[in-house]
Amino acid sequence: MKTHIVNVSSGLASAEALERTIARVGIDHTIGVFADVKGNSTSEHAGEDADNYRFLDDTERYFGIPIIRIVEGRDIWQVMFDERAITLPVGKTRVAKCSIKLKREPIDQWIEAHYRPDECVQVTGLGWAEPHRIADFIKAKAPYETWHPLNESPYVDNCLIEQKWAARGIRAPRLYEQGFSHANCGGFCVKAGQAHFARLYFANRPRYIYHAEKEKRFRAEINPKATILRDRRGGKVTLMTLYEFAERLDRGEDYDRDDWGGCGCFAQEPQLRMDDLLLETDIKR
Repeated sequence: MKTHIVNVSSGLASAEALERTIARVGIDHTIGVFADVKGNSTSEHAGEDADNYRFLDDTERYFGIPIIRIVEGRDIWQVMFDERAITLPVGKTRVAKCSIKLKREPIDQWIEAHYRPDECVQVTGLGWAEPHRIADFIKAKAPYETWHPLNESPYVDNCLIEQKWAARGIRAPRLYEQGFSHANCGGFCVKAGQAHFARLYFANRPRYIYHAEKEKRFRAEINPKATILRDRRGGKVTLMTLYEFAERLDRGEDYDRDDWGGCGCFAQEPQLRMDDLLLETDIKR
């Protein structure tokens, strides 16, 4: 039987994927891998939220399986400074190199160093509401075989998965309680929008300020025109720093509450209940 390698993100969906993989092929044929975007940083605001690491440990203990930690060494901002860009244009979209350099490439390199394509299956926590991301993943990983257990029955959402873990006496990562749909990167993402960063500011102001300071330094040392956010008031698009956005929030000014940005992990829609999403999603397709 092929070894099944589960990309564990420290969130709920990938924990469910790990559980279904163990149920299908057994512990002896299951490996969990976690790419730590914190690198070797000592800051509490770099990398994942502290409670994610707790949930990762709880997941290991519950299933009785070690999860391999893959650490590239740099953190998110170190990658952006090295690349001299916060995001890079690719076609009609912009790509976050931090995800590529700290997650995708390290995991791919680890798998390629240990397994040939005919020896393993790559497993993700991508679900039934993400057909476009699943298609992209399958194409990118060829000739390796892939499996996406949350794209199969029984169809669940994060609410149902969270209830399962609560019944076991294990809390889900606290970012879900704070209103985030996925618990990645501590609530920070360079592709997120105003609504997302307002959520981060009100939920964890010290972490927001940590990233605002990094952006300020990046503008001073690399590119004075580089900002994560855009201000679209009055029909005109202008640059807006995280510090400037924080000042607007402190003044009680309104912001674009629909602007969640292009971060797939923090899109607003997955926060809806599954029965609401079924109205717009053809799971059979």
